Amino acid sequence: MEVTGSGIEYIAPIVGHFDTTRETMVAKNNYYLAGIYNWLSNEKYKAISKTEEQMKTNEFLTLLNTEQENDEIVWKFKSGVNNGYPVLDWQ
Repeated sequence: MEVTGSGIEYIAPIVGHFDTTRETMVAKNNYYLAGIYNWLSNEKYKAISKTEEQMKTNEFLTLLNTEQENDEIVWKFKSGVNNGYPVLDWQ
């Protein structure tokens, strides 16, 4: 899923980098924990709800690593870290 927009707007708990040299911002591959930010799934924010169980699967890990530069693995599971949720590779 991709969100493209311009101007300054509240985009909630989406983490990323905003390039101030561009007039638009693109946020891709956005997920949130079901039951926490239910309003994010509306047409404006375009985030995808996932349950705790879904976020702790290899399928979810594959989704997070989709479309990374040079097919780089950015997200992984690390035993004993982040309660079983994926972490960034450098963590």
